[in-house]
Amino acid sequence: MADFHFEMALEYGLDPDRQTRERMVIAAHMHGEELQYSSENFPGAISAYSRALALNPDHAPALLGLAEALQRLDRHEEALADLDRAIALGADWTGYLLRARSRRALGDMPGAIADFRQVLEENPEHLGARQALAEMTARP
Repeated sequence: MADFHFEMALEYGLDPDRQTRERMVIAAHMHGEELQYSSENFPGAISAYSRALALNPDHAPALLGLAEALQRLDRHEEALADLDRAIALGADWTGYLLRARSRRALGDMPGAIADFRQVLEENPEHLGARQALAEMTARP
């Protein structure tokens, strides 16, 4: 609900201060998380994450959420751009994991392997990355 009120304020031309703007970003991001994970409403999640990014283009969690929602809709090319940006902003291993998935889906196996290796460098216990890497590097 806060997300709605913040958006109404923007529509009426109110320019929020830094603290209010950050609360707006967080509210939009949280709404995206709710839509994505609880409702599996990926188009709605994309919209919410996009609102957060319109307020703060450097909000790495919203970039990661947006990319993951795009992946769920098989929009991997679009997801890559957001993942590259999130990683450049300092996203942790989750950015590399998501980028590896998109790269793999698009057939960029060397890029996916490099990203899965980065995941394991930062999070050596990640079973999914370990399994994917083993599958991709297994000799026939």
